[in-house]
Amino acid sequence: MKRTTTTDRKEQIVNEAIRIIHEKGYSNLSIRELANKVGISEPAIYRHFENKDAIILGILDKMKELGKHITQRMFSINDPKERIIQFVHLHFEFLEKKPEMMSILFSDEIFEHNEVLEKKFNEIIGQRWSLMTGLVDSLKSNGFKINQNTEDLSLILLGLLRMTVLQWKRNKFEYSLKERGKRVMETLLNYGFLSP
Repeated sequence: MKRTTTTDRKEQIVNEAIRIIHEKGYSNLSIRELANKVGISEPAIYRHFENKDAIILGILDKMKELGKHITQRMFSINDPKERIIQFVHLHFEFLEKKPEMMSILFSDEIFEHNEVLEKKFNEIIGQRWSLMTGLVDSLKSNGFKINQNTEDLSLILLGLLRMTVLQWKRNKFEYSLKERGKRVMETLLNYGFLSP
């Protein structure tokens, strides 16, 4: 039987922690339950992570990787308008595959009790914000006649993303998030939003 590597075990612990938070909430994440779900002892969890906060940092590292993945895919596209569409689409695509990550993104209680976690989470949110404002500025510098302030337009786009995901969650994931997101973006585009 193949021995589980340290990296694989850490990934397994982080994934189970995400599932528990999604199903039961952050306050119900315990090392005991986590160990049971992973199939190892509690001390074995502590060999990989010092405490619960270290596990949450592992989850945030996973979110940071998503940001890198989205950035790489987007910047393989030359059209600045298509980049924004892909920014939104790639988030919907990722969350449709991993809806449990929403419980991390939308759960302030996880981060507000610890300065280190809050700082790292804010850094990730800040990177997304910088990316979006950069995309909007790129539209402007490529001849798109956009009257809105960069920050306002970025807020609208990120708010659209967040609200579409939240509505999907409230509807218990009964429909395709990607399809719903595509329709919302098409509606904006049909009204001349992001027009050259």
